[in-house]
Amino acid sequence: MIASVAALAAVAGLLVGCGDDGPTSTAKFCGEVQEHSQALLTAPATLEEIGPYVELYRRLELDAPLAIQPHWEALLLSIETASTVDPADPASVQRSVARAYQTEESAVAVHDFLLANCNVDLGPVATIVSHGPVAPAGTVPATSTG
Repeated sequence: MIASVAALAAVAGLLVGCGDDGPTSTAKFCGEVQEHSQALLTAPATLEEIGPYVELYRRLELDAPLAIQPHWEALLLSIETASTVDPADPASVQRSVARAYQTEESAVAVHDFLLANCNVDLGPVATIVSHGPVAPAGTVPATSTG
């Protein structure tokens, strides 16, 4: 019986440890997001700006805490898909639109995570259906200086 209790305690400790990224990981990710918030808010306006924009999302993925990593990966995939669109090819446009719809829940999750954990607001997330509340009270928009 004591061995069973000890085993359960060990498993519980592992589960708690696996569910928490620790303050360092989240803090590092949030620091990167805060540092690059203006670039994240500014969609590419030219073809030359697309590569660096996608690369920024890829770099941030490396530091994304486990709690948000699958959603960040989905958002990155949507951005990568959009970066390959040929406006003259309806199938290409449709792939990008479909990917955006498929990842809207992840976009909301990333938005909410950044608000709650990083105090960064990357702006409204356009969705087809409502995914719940967005901006908790007391958050500071990414464009503010204080």
